Amino acid sequence: MFPRVLFPTDFSEEAVSAVEDILASSPSRPGELILLHVIDSKLLEAVVEATRDAYGSEARARDAAFATLKADAERKMRKVYERMVKHAQTVLTEVRIGKPAEEIVESAEEHDVNLILMPSRSTVGLKSLVFGSVTLGVLGLTTRPVLVVKLRG
Repeated sequence: MFPRVLFPTDFSEEAVSAVEDILASSPSRPGELILLHVIDSKLLEAVVEATRDAYGSEARARDAAFATLKADAERKMRKVYERMVKHAQTVLTEVRIGKPAEEIVESAEEHDVNLILMPSRSTVGLKSLVFGSVTLGVLGLTTRPVLVVKLRG
């Protein structure tokens, strides 16, 4: 197994189980597993737009939205951490906000990872051209090894 592995998670059971299975079946554990969740900045902006009037200002709406989204992500991250802690010598968690593909690549660089484990529902063809894909974005932005874990469904 690779010494330092990044697992960007959307907290879906399907993705967490798939990565857990890969790590459990490996003959050796990574020295460090970084669990990353990126809150898409588009989601934050949508929440701010929807709640601006209720908070009286964009700044207050942004602060409240960020606090709520981050707290929710950290709560979910603790559950993923509890499942992954037995599969690596050290497990780190990180929650960021931004464009998911860019933040994943930036985290990979900052942590100098040897592998990015990317769960993907792998929409291919016209659908991915129209909607974009975080996995395709990461593949296009990084020079680090990426293992794409195809999810069912």
